[in-house]
Amino acid sequence: AAFLELSADGRWALVANYSASTLAVLPIHPDGTVGAATDSKHHALPLDPALADRQECCHPHQIKLDPNGEAWALACDLGADRVFVYSFDSSRGALIGASNSAKHLILPAASGPRHLAFHPNGMWVYVLCELDGNLVFCEWDSEEGRLSAIQTVAALQAGVQPARAHHSGNAHVLVSKDGCRVYATTRTDNAIVVFAVDAASGRLNKLQ
Repeated sequence: AAFLELSADGRWALVANYSASTLAVLPIHPDGTVGAATDSKHHALPLDPALADRQECCHPHQIKLDPNGEAWALACDLGADRVFVYSFDSSRGALIGASNSAKHLILPAASGPRHLAFHPNGMWVYVLCELDGNLVFCEWDSEEGRLSAIQTVAALQAGVQPARAHHSGNAHVLVSKDGCRVYATTRTDNAIVVFAVDAASGRLNKLQ
């Protein structure tokens, strides 16, 4: 698995499997051991053959639970250029939603969304794209389970070109606990990029 997310109550482990193109939910027993999957999703969409160097199939890279009650699970799929949004039923460990649901956020071709991070206010989400070098600010509607892309900024330093080679490109994104800064790592130029967050709008301004 490329990523592991634990539910706040410690009952469920949600995993993103990059090579298998799947997401899965596994129960965590009272003794801490992990049981067999209670549900899974297999991502299989028609993709552009011109992008087959890295996007030959769907590649879920991360799954995160919505901090507003964990009613939703958001999964960055590098291969599909999407952030899939599924309803999460914590009573039975199930991901609910079709692959063609209008709730999924479709990003520009060849962007390669890798990781996302929620702002502490629970209303803003920052999606880091590995392949095109960008960071996308989105507004999040936790009632409807919908992301809306608002702003796209370059995470790479000026003059650095995006790279599609393996083990390059943008890697991880975090929001500071006070919500004032967003930090992104870029493997292409081995940097940590710092953005200021506008307190009123959530928009980003690169500081470093």
